[in-house]
Amino acid sequence: MKLKRAEIAIFTLPVSIPVPGDEKQAVDVRFKWLGLKAFAENAEKVRIEEITPFEFAQSFIDGWGFEEEFSEENFILLLDLYPMAFSEMRKTFEDEIWNLREKN
Repeated sequence: MKLKRAEIAIFTLPVSIPVPGDEKQAVDVRFKWLGLKAFAENAEKVRIEEITPFEFAQSFIDGWGFEEEFSEENFILLLDLYPMAFSEMRKTFEDEIWNLREKN
C-alpha cells in the first residue's frame, strides 16, 4: 500500500452546540482540510494576537448551516450568544482530522 499526499478537501460534519438551559443543537459546518503544521501555526498566531479568532476560524471553516452567512460579524454574534460554539467546531474538526474515527 502506498500513501498519497492529502488533497485539499471540503467536508461537512454536524457540530453539537451547547445551548444554555436547553439541549445541544446540531448545525452542519463545512470544513476545509488544513494540515497539522498550518493549524498549529494559526492557533499560535491567535494566542499571541497576530490574527483574530475569526481569521483562525476561516483557516479551517468554509461555511455553516445557519441562515446567516459565515462572516466575522455573525461569528462574533454566535460566540456572544453561544460561547462554546467555536470550541465545539474546533473540537469536531480536530477529531475528524487527527483522531480519525476508527472503522472496523
